[in-house]
Amino acid sequence: MAMIPTAKILLVIENKKIETIIPIIVDHVIPNSTIHTDEHKTYQCLNKFGFEHKSVCNKYMFCDYATNVNSQAVESFNNSFKLEIKKRK
Repeated sequence: MAMIPTAKILLVIENKKIETIIPIIVDHVIPNSTIHTDEHKTYQCLNKFGFEHKSVCNKYMFCDYATNVNSQAVESFNNSFKLEIKKRK
């Protein structure tokens, strides 16, 4: 499996509602991309928008070695960002 370079975008959003998150994903992610997320209900409709969606249950793990699905990179990026915000307060 070839690794494809990824880009990151960071936006502060008001909520985790479908109406908020899905338009951002559609505007910034290449169609037919594979998206790995946690099991938040908002992401369950990504297949309807032309993405291959795979999820992992972060309650138990951030990487499912059986399916090779993980959310480690995004969780690490998010935690680093939150830590930087705390440092600046």
